[in-house]
Amino acid sequence: MDVSNAISGGEFQNVVMAAHAHVTLASGGGPVGLPDLPELPPVPQGFTGREAELAELLALLDPEAVSAEPVLVASVAGLGGVGKTTLALATAHAALDRARFAHALFVDLRGYDDSPVAPGQVLDTLLRALGIPPAELPPDDGGRAALLRSRLRTAGGLGTLIVADNASTADQVRHLRPGPGPHRLLVTSRHTLSALDATLVDLDVLTPDGAVDLIARRLRTARRRPERITDDSTDALRLAGLCGHLPLALALVATELVQDPHLALTELADELSEEGGRLERIDGLSDGQRPVRLALDRSRRRLDPAQTELLDLLALAPGPDISTAAAAALTANSPREARRRLAGLAATGLLRQSPEGGRWSMHDLVREYAAGHARAAGDRYAPHLRALLAHYADEFERAHLGPDADGYPGAEDVGWVSDECSNLIEAAQLAEATGEWATAFRIGKLLASYGPLYGDQERLETTTLMLRVARRLDDPDREGEAWHDRGLALRALNRRVEAAEALRSALRLWSGHPAFCVVAWFNLGQTLSELGEFPTYGGRVEPDGGVDEPPGETWGIPEPMWRFAEAVRVHEEWRAADSRGGDEPEPAAGPQRTGEETGSA
Repeated sequence: MDVSNAISGGEFQNVVMAAHAHVTLASGGGPVGLPDLPELPPVPQGFTGREAELAELLALLDPEAVSAEPVLVASVAGLGGVGKTTLALATAHAALDRARFAHALFVDLRGYDDSPVAPGQVLDTLLRALGIPPAELPPDDGGRAALLRSRLRTAGGLGTLIVADNASTADQVRHLRPGPGPHRLLVTSRHTLSALDATLVDLDVLTPDGAVDLIARRLRTARRRPERITDDSTDALRLAGLCGHLPLALALVATELVQDPHLALTELADELSEEGGRLERIDGLSDGQRPVRLALDRSRRRLDPAQTELLDLLALAPGPDISTAAAAALTANSPREARRRLAGLAATGLLRQSPEGGRWSMHDLVREYAAGHARAAGDRYAPHLRALLAHYADEFERAHLGPDADGYPGAEDVGWVSDECSNLIEAAQLAEATGEWATAFRIGKLLASYGPLYGDQERLETTTLMLRVARRLDDPDREGEAWHDRGLALRALNRRVEAAEALRSALRLWSGHPAFCVVAWFNLGQTLSELGEFPTYGGRVEPDGGVDEPPGETWGIPEPMWRFAEAVRVHEEWRAADSRGGDEPEPAAGPQRTGEETGSA
């Protein structure tokens, strides 16, 4: 075997055994300065809103920080386009400005491109930048990693910060981990890279104010009427919200405003709000490059088939977020397995877990992107959605009945309804849209009982949905329930005349159901009484039950609205019906069942 060793200068502590070993050590054992290194890329224009994260990274990577376990590697993780590279470059420049490091090296690993940079290529790039001749580069990754650590160690003085941007796997950067000393590694990735043994920093989208400031800074730099932001702060916040506060999307909007200095914020916001895909409209501002979709495409390609299916299913699920239990129903998995899969998808940056845990959500643009892929699959996911809707209906009924199934929900059950309220509203709408009318009615009926949790106007809209699906089911009893709940919702909105009409419709449809009519008569009586309730009342109820009605107009309310006599009559009829076991009187004529709801939502 041909064995050759080329070793020059330095102090020898380890035995080197290899077919070909190329080791360069410091001459005379002293420090060897590094050559002139390439300059860092500049911080992209408009860096803002990351003061807290910048301070955190500077503190973590400070070589002089006193700690029993100093941070050698920090990894910034987040969605594509969220600004990880910008933050890393800002950190590196700030660290150099503060003399924390003598040098900083930047390498783009292109982890989400079709051809990511291989670990050996990364080492080769860095060693060449540090002045190692190509002929002296070891042939294997382990040898190159050892040479990198040695070269940094023998440089002397302040340390070197290596910024490894856009890594997709821990293997891409594992060999860059520095040894003891003042050197540090800063990694960015869309993945969490939990196998890297790094201190993790999660990067979320900007705050609303930070997002607006990014646009404003771009306009001020370009001197293209930045006063548009201050003059129209409402539409500036609206624009930022339409971009999901994602820096990549915000930059596209800012570019559009720079290119057209007379474009009003409200006009651009209206354009982005039009029916259709918001993602497509935002990408349409980029002259055909579609950078947001491209970033998401690259992330999607890194998913395995199970993760891809999970992403698409979650995008179709109703509501702004989903619990682990609901995700288990959606994916036909156990809660434990569902949580494991959700956590795995969250590690890719495409899914976020709530700070308290147990709930999961997507960025708006990610959801729209994934939903497009899911809809392209036709009816493939329909059984999964039916299972999720059934889960919501079953769990809602369980919570409504309470722990003892006695109709009295406990605090935990009310908490569940509160947490799921937005999802339940959208679940009812999705059930109607997909022809699951019985499920839509079940969820809508229960929602109508919890108006204070989500608003009386929304409750009224829910009863409109109930009316539609009851008629789809051709079920007069359910339609009567819908009219009754609609009456209660209108009454809560102080629309008592319409409420009385709705309750009469319920009574007519419920003929033959004494128990139902007892409740409807009671609520109708209360509603009619309330039509005459005012801060002061000049009339009185006589001992014999008669009503002394004040004549004329009182408190600006015309005399016909003072319907005390009718309220007393209805109340007496309700009591009589109750005592007879529900042999209810015939209700006054109300709206007829015509196939169209009466009263506006």
